[in-house]
Amino acid sequence: MIIKEIKYNETAEHLNRTNLISVSEEHIDFCRNYWGAEPVCLGFFNNNNVLSAVLVLLRWQENGLIYLGASLKSYTEIIFLKDIDIDFKKIIDFIKKNFAFDILDLSICPIINNNQYLPKSNWFTATYILKTNNSASPDDLLRAMDGKTRNQIKKSQEYNLNKENCQDVEKFYPIYCDTIERLGARPKSRKYFGDLKNYFGRNFYIIFAEKDRQAIGANLFVIKGNYLALLFNASKKDFWRYNINDFLYWETIRFGLSQGVAFFDFGLNAKRDKKQIHFKAGFGARAFPIYHSVTLNSLRAFFTIYKNKLIFLSKLLIKK
Repeated sequence: MIIKEIKYNETAEHLNRTNLISVSEEHIDFCRNYWGAEPVCLGFFNNNNVLSAVLVLLRWQENGLIYLGASLKSYTEIIFLKDIDIDFKKIIDFIKKNFAFDILDLSICPIINNNQYLPKSNWFTATYILKTNNSASPDDLLRAMDGKTRNQIKKSQEYNLNKENCQDVEKFYPIYCDTIERLGARPKSRKYFGDLKNYFGRNFYIIFAEKDRQAIGANLFVIKGNYLALLFNASKKDFWRYNINDFLYWETIRFGLSQGVAFFDFGLNAKRDKKQIHFKAGFGARAFPIYHSVTLNSLRAFFTIYKNKLIFLSKLLIKK
């Protein structure tokens, strides 16, 4: 395997054919304009010097540190054009030799491609994906779901919840903030969602659950070809008795099927997130493990990472 840096524009045509959102032009443009991130593409060539695979990285600055990651705040995968053996140690050595960075964060999750190229190791996080075939109907998927999930969906429909599918960021934002603050985190800015909408355009969707004309929950997602990525699920806790999240996931699946979606990516969870994993599995989603490798290239990076870990652990202890 020969590794070379290549220009994103030179391989964008190949990458966009994969429908993988993390390497799409929309996602790259969004990250470039919102975070100031720039794409760094690694090309993997065979012994005949033929481009056989591509890994898109993003490089950005945050709090005075230079980050290099497989995808900003997310995960990606290596795009194969031809058969080639992947050597992760060689990739990391190449990056260390050719790029300036403080923190290299590789989070790689084979979804579209076969996962045989990943190193064998224990995994701690995974994204949960429902894969369907092109002939699957909503009734087919409903029958294949966990019995409890089917009942929860049925109950949500009996509560006379209404669905609205639109791009209304202003309507979504208060529900999102309520959810994030309830979890003890800091909400993203309105601009973040406005930029997502602008860069993904007609492939940007928000499905709302409404009760008595009041929005009580929402799923925000983007679609690229046959791939749907659920980016945010938000709901008002006071209305959970109406099974609004079951309603939202089911309506998202039904809409996705109408658009030809075959991959429903419900997002990542750590192994400890038992309730969320059980919820997603009820819809037929299964774990796609993420290969995660962090390389610290400076003392400041080392102290930053471990300071953040101490802050996180302190918050957990305070909650207990």
